[in-house]
Amino acid sequence: RRNPHLAYRLGYIMGEKGTVEQPEDLKALDDVVEGFRDRDVEVVCINGGDGTIHKTLTAMVKAYGEKPLPKIALLKGGTMNTVAHGLRIKGRPADLMESILARYHQGDPLPTTRRWLLKVNGEHYGFLFGMGMVPKFLKEYYTGSEPTPTKGLWLVVKTVISVITGGALAQRVVTPTKIRATMDGRLWQDRMISTIVVGSVDDIGFGLLAFFKALLYPGKMHALSFGSNPLDIIREIPRMLRARSATQPDVHDSVGEKLVISGDGPIRWMIDGDGYEPSQIVTVEIGPPVDLVLPTR
Repeated sequence: RRNPHLAYRLGYIMGEKGTVEQPEDLKALDDVVEGFRDRDVEVVCINGGDGTIHKTLTAMVKAYGEKPLPKIALLKGGTMNTVAHGLRIKGRPADLMESILARYHQGDPLPTTRRWLLKVNGEHYGFLFGMGMVPKFLKEYYTGSEPTPTKGLWLVVKTVISVITGGALAQRVVTPTKIRATMDGRLWQDRMISTIVVGSVDDIGFGLLAFFKALLYPGKMHALSFGSNPLDIIREIPRMLRARSATQPDVHDSVGEKLVISGDGPIRWMIDGDGYEPSQIVTVEIGPPVDLVLPTR
């Protein structure tokens, strides 16, 4: 929407070496990725943010089935680019695609790193999951003015201040709820919590390496549970910046392949910034691997 002519520019750069698709809805997206599968494309570049990546990979996993996914290059063209930032991808979409095209058609290998997708409730795929305060924070983020990284950072600052002072924003965002959660069939949580977050990539945004254990244990996800005191989240920020384990007694973490969360009522949740209808039970499990193209030097 911010740059309606970008698709034409990407098409000009691509020329006859590939195709540029701009599906107008999810049905059109399904048709596009089925075409990718049938043509055995080697690289798919996604020009969008975390939500676009999540929707595209969800469609691709369903279309490809047991067939391995092609390499995925992130062009960092969205509002929220958490996954791309975590991979240290910098630059404009057209420049990134031009660099990838040049290496590919010169026969130079594309450097990649492997990550595993999260599968939520059996049908949604992405890299970052949150329930509790996370979808409530995103609701504030998307309310009012256009969401931007600056707005997101300022909202984080305001939320921290509100938590410390007991302000109205904290009361809207941080409301503890009673949940029961198992990891790989073993009881993990049965208490009041403010949020549970899960990642298969290490960076949760703003340089916070909350899920560093997902990289230490390939094919696993890293989950964090914060108790009813939201100040624990603030206290852990310095350790997240240094990829260190939590030290607050009310902050628990776990590494595994399947997390099942239930509560006294419907649970609001999000994946990669997209919120979905509340569920009585939410299941988060490891999905298929995907090879993400790294920036070239």
